[in-house]
Amino acid sequence: MRFYIFLLFSSLVIAQNSNGLDSILLRIESLNDQEKIKSIISIPYDLAVSDIKLFEQLVDQSIVLSERQENPLFLAQSLEQKALALHFSSKTEEAIETTLEVIELYEKLNMPSEVGANYVDLGWKLKGINYERAFYYIKKGISFLKKRHKGNQLDKAYDHFG
Repeated sequence: MRFYIFLLFSSLVIAQNSNGLDSILLRIESLNDQEKIKSIISIPYDLAVSDIKLFEQLVDQSIVLSERQENPLFLAQSLEQKALALHFSSKTEEAIETTLEVIELYEKLNMPSEVGANYVDLGWKLKGINYERAFYYIKKGISFLKKRHKGNQLDKAYDHFG
């Protein structure tokens, strides 16, 4: 009887150690580069923060593939995910620099809604460090989003502002 309890407990521990990112990692191995990038940049937030180290490795792979494909949109999206990983790894300065790089790429791509959303995100990252700078970037992001009438993104921006 003890053996069965041990076996059950062991299998539960092993099952807890494998997460959704592991399955994504296995699934993307057989994909072409473009599909790998799409899969990595679409990893949901809750999976991303479940294993930041693995998520950052996947995002680094996505950045390399985006650069190899010379695709600035994929690069911007990959760097946006990288900024998230850096932020949750307590690498705040790197996250801020990366977010500024993302904003620059979206400006070059003429994607003002993405620019606005990333300014708001930058402000959110700065909230615990420098309120004045944080609110400057959040306001700047809100002004971009207001001009484009992006309701859902604007709602999120106001949530960060408050």
